[in-house]
Amino acid sequence: MKKAIFISVLLIAILLPANLHARRFARWYTNMGEFTAEIRNEIMPITGDNFLELALTNFYDNLIFHRVVAGFVIQDGCPNGTGTGGPGYTIEDESSPLILHDRAGILSMAKSSQPNSAGSQYFITLGSFPHLDGTYAAFGKVIEGLDIVYEIGRVPVNASDKPIVPVVIDSIRVLGLEVQDIMPADTLLTAEAGNSIDFSIDAYDVNEFVEASYQWLVNDDLLLLDNAAFNYTFEDAGEYIVTCIVSDSHVDFTHKWYISVEPNSISDLFTQVKPLQIIASYPNPFNDEINLIYQTKSSNTVDISIYDIKGRLVNKYPNINALNGENNWQWNGKNSLNNKVANGIYLYKIDAGNTSAVGKMIRISD
Repeated sequence: MKKAIFISVLLIAILLPANLHARRFARWYTNMGEFTAEIRNEIMPITGDNFLELALTNFYDNLIFHRVVAGFVIQDGCPNGTGTGGPGYTIEDESSPLILHDRAGILSMAKSSQPNSAGSQYFITLGSFPHLDGTYAAFGKVIEGLDIVYEIGRVPVNASDKPIVPVVIDSIRVLGLEVQDIMPADTLLTAEAGNSIDFSIDAYDVNEFVEASYQWLVNDDLLLLDNAAFNYTFEDAGEYIVTCIVSDSHVDFTHKWYISVEPNSISDLFTQVKPLQIIASYPNPFNDEINLIYQTKSSNTVDISIYDIKGRLVNKYPNINALNGENNWQWNGKNSLNNKVANGIYLYKIDAGNTSAVGKMIRISD
């Protein structure tokens, strides 16, 4: 692969791939364990490239998480170990609606109250904190080892939020996997029954100079291996999830598309006979509760699982009695901890024996 010379603000010349703003991956090696994050420098180029550059020049080696606020953030990147130091320069602020402080494991730049004051210090969230959006530059998220991040977030600290026993970062290493073009770019798609969609991910291991490997799944069924492109025809109306798992020898990257397939004619609404079919969900968007209407061909039990838009399980309800014909099940909008879920898009999956159906819903609270 072609390479270009990237002149750093540290005035150190280092080799990086020609596509400087592709998605990259970095791994933290700490005295409490390892975790891995994707760096979204394809949408946050100033922030992402700055972090990658510092990691590639070993800036973060042997630093500590100097600030830990339980349930909020863990923070690193100060060479003094006090929160007062930096790399000797600052970078411009960035923001993007494509990456928000909407979950635990979000990487974001720490800074003072002044604009354009970030340098090397960053924090990792321990929950969802939308009030940080637009002020702090989120530039990545943890994709492996989030349990280690949570453990670090629970260590005892002193009155200055500094861990009593240091949490040491032995090193942060930039991995070889580089994800470039993802097509379609949108993750929420629509199609008509009988139509097909082309999917592709361009990925490469820039350290070992080999193409990445691929697995393609539709609704959890493995359909294709080791091909960067995938075409699928959606024969029937319904909700589908197309998943691509991109791997090299060090990391797995998972990308999902959510496809709503509509009947291609009014008559299809009446001619399709399925053992399980979603009829409607209302009110949608919903506030506190939503009714999920589905139809089965026989009396049985079904399992209903709720997922967030990133495919993470929110709650599961097994062995729900279902009658032959139309059934109405009501979800109270709560997760497995019995807490109301945040506003956003959610998916529900109904499983009846070997058949499943997926629907989409949106929660908007008052």
